This record gives sequence, structure tokens and C-alpha cells, in this order.
Amino acid sequence: MRLLSPSLRRLALTVHIVVAVGWLGAVVAFLALAVTGLVGSAAQTVRAAYLAASVITGAVIVPVSLAALLSGLVMALGTPWGLVRHYRVLVKFLLTVVAVARLLLHTQADRAGGHGGG
Repeated sequence: MRLLSPSLRRLALTVHIVVAVGWLGAVVAFLALAVTGLVGSAAQTVRAAYLAASVITGAVIVPVSLAALLSGLVMALGTPWGLVRHYRVLVKFLLTVVAVARLLLHTQADRAGGHGGG
């Protein structure tokens, strides 16, 4: 296994932290819009909240979640920690795989008309 140089490792770690925190922030924004859609009384507000949530999902949450998964894999395989050397790294990776898979399945179902509104 070829390890990343210290400067590339710092860059990969920075990218991984930025995309992981960005993913969390995008999900928080999505939840705020979902709550607005659920409790809103004006039809126009509810419609706008769900449309915005849909845009955030497709344009931010899905790409950033994939970037977090990829950058985590790069960090695991390109550093001494490896993917299976420490259980916490493997658990975090598996949790990310499950979260991304569920997200992709949910967004595909939304596009196919399987779920209504966000």
C-alpha cells in the first residue's frame, strides 16, 4: 500500500473535513426547510420550502455525500490507519456507505414518483 505524503495527507484530511461538515450543514438546512413545509400554513410557503429542499438535495447533499465517502476512502487507504486496522475507521466508513446508499435510494424513489414532496 502506498501512503500519501504528509502534504497530500493534510490536503486530503482538509478536503474530507470540509465535505463532511458541509454534508452536515446541508442536511441541517434541508431539515429546516422540511419543518417549514410541515408546519407552514400558506400553500405558497409550503411549496417553496419543498422545492428548495429538493434543490438542496440534488445540488448539494448528494454530491457532498459522495465526496465525503470518496475522501474518507482516500484517507483510509492512503494513510497508516488503513480501512480495517482500527474498528472505528471501518465503522465510520460503513456508516457513511449506508447513509449514502439510503440517500441515493431515497432520491431515486423521489424521482420515480415513489414519495410525495421531499
